[in-house]
Amino acid sequence: MIQGWSCYSSLWLGGEAVTRELLVAVAVQEWPITSVKLFGNLQNVTADSLCEFFERIHGVDGGAEVRNISILDFELPDGVICDRLINAMHSRLSQFYVLPSLLSVSEISITEQSLHRLFVPNMDVFLPRCSHLSCQHLESSIKV
Repeated sequence: MIQGWSCYSSLWLGGEAVTRELLVAVAVQEWPITSVKLFGNLQNVTADSLCEFFERIHGVDGGAEVRNISILDFELPDGVICDRLINAMHSRLSQFYVLPSLLSVSEISITEQSLHRLFVPNMDVFLPRCSHLSCQHLESSIKV
């Protein structure tokens, strides 16, 4: 006898087709998304559109609990990976990978203000190109 079941969903989006309109269309579906992978040339993704996507799917009516986020082999406009994005993530986030393309020169705009949301027990984080953050910033975020 099956007393219950759960459905875990992965969402993979890549390339120039990823736009604000696509992210809004996915968000309104209220799918139980647990994993998101974005990859390729994501030049059509803005900081606002990506932040709004995560804010909406994690909102009251969102239905999602995204615990794994990977942004792989990407080319993104500067500033898309930012504090607002980190704050829009689910509190149970357990994996956050940012793996830029070797050709990408995108800057990651995360500051020490949101680091405390990333450095929690059992969290797996990979954030290259954050040379503006010092060991002191990391240490203080762990103490919060």
